[in-house]
Amino acid sequence: MLLYHQIRLIEKWYPPFNRQPLTVHTLKELANQAKITVIEDFSVTTAVSFRYKKRKLIYFNPHQPYQQQVLCLGHEIGHFLLGHHDAWELYFNPLSVHNLGSRLEFGNLAGRLSVSSNSVGENQGQ
Repeated sequence: MLLYHQIRLIEKWYPPFNRQPLTVHTLKELANQAKITVIEDFSVTTAVSFRYKKRKLIYFNPHQPYQQQVLCLGHEIGHFLLGHHDAWELYFNPLSVHNLGSRLEFGNLAGRLSVSSNSVGENQGQ
């Protein structure tokens, strides 16, 4: 599907999209509607998104400059809305274009989640 058509579908599904300036608040609303959990985490550099036990998760650093938060949240939400995480097994393929830094950041997050996966449920819908 062409990107144009995907954007039109998002506009129908979430009417404020492309009609008002994006804010952290409106992006969190959009994520909530898409059943994506947004979690503030000071240990990530900018933001990271992934699936964990069928949950859609975005971790972002709220200490970034505000416009950077908007850009990062929008970018990570876009990965889910465009289906990029649906090809999960390809993401960490040895031939993947993703750099080692993001893999290490993901590994750190996955390790923390495996230690206290209950914390994910506590932040549902934020």
